[in-house]
Amino acid sequence: MAVNASVLAMAQVTGLVVGGLLIGEFGWRSLFLVILTVSVLGLILSQIILKSGPRSPGRGSLDWLGTLLSLGAVGVPFLFVETFTGNLLNPTSLALLMGGTVLLVLFVLMERRASLPLLDLSLFRSRGFTCGSLAAAFYFVAAVSCYFLLPLYAQIVMGLSPVMAGVLMVPLSIVLTVSSLTVGRLSGRYGARTLSTAGMLCVSGAVFGLSLPGAEASYIEFVWPLMLLGIGGGLFHPPDNSATLNNVAKEHLSVANGFLSMARNFGQAVGAALAATLLAQGLGHGGWEGAIAGPGGTAFGGPQREAYLSAQQFAFRLAAMFGLIGAAISALRGVEGAASRTSTDSARQASTEH
Repeated sequence: MAVNASVLAMAQVTGLVVGGLLIGEFGWRSLFLVILTVSVLGLILSQIILKSGPRSPGRGSLDWLGTLLSLGAVGVPFLFVETFTGNLLNPTSLALLMGGTVLLVLFVLMERRASLPLLDLSLFRSRGFTCGSLAAAFYFVAAVSCYFLLPLYAQIVMGLSPVMAGVLMVPLSIVLTVSSLTVGRLSGRYGARTLSTAGMLCVSGAVFGLSLPGAEASYIEFVWPLMLLGIGGGLFHPPDNSATLNNVAKEHLSVANGFLSMARNFGQAVGAALAATLLAQGLGHGGWEGAIAGPGGTAFGGPQREAYLSAQQFAFRLAAMFGLIGAAISALRGVEGAASRTSTDSARQASTEH
């Protein structure tokens, strides 16, 4: 799990640097060709490297109704964020909240009655699995604000090129990689609950620290929050992933790991959408288009820059609040049960292969 987390950390920052190079040379559309190339390469390698595990007896069938309901329930929060105007009582927001609630209730009812449900709801009887998955979602809601906002700040406020904006994130990758590899030595002494909760607190403090620099900030002012964020990610990821899946019986590992992955991806997407929406509202329609569509390395000035800084500060501090919520959820997880420890190796293998 530690090696898996460190590879992910290196890949995230590598993507930012390579993305900056491609944007500077070929424009932003070239990024999609990279995604296509990497995806095809991953497909080929998965066929060559990954081994097939034992299959369940009998023919399985996809829970189509549960799938459609889950798509609606998961998609509504993004629509809510996109239409967010600061007034939660506006008709559109209320309709989305009610619609999402109805879809979620229908999904739960259908999954309880389905013979082969998309999601086995008995998994949530485990406090460790439930809290671990929710904590992972809140981690990414908070942490992705850094990945999304800081490169924009580097270009729009500091006037850096796209590739240098990516290089700005290198300290985060280094510290996250090292801390992920060393946290295993602490797991036996402190346990997943302590380490993961401490990691979430570090993440919350880091993104709050990123809200402090102003228009004339130097690079050194970002180093300590980035390093703290890297420490937080290293403390959080390996113990949280292992402990969450160790609370699941072996026959449910594939579904459990799928839900955990969904929680992580959901948190990333919501965090990025929320940060973008807050920036757009702070800059206004014309200012936001100018920030995104303008050439890389063109710095804002005057009132436009102040509006950007104010919106970014609010986004970072809201992310810090989500980090505190994630820390509270992580602290509520139970102690790993002895009955689930026999599936430790399988849990690690399932999450790593995913």
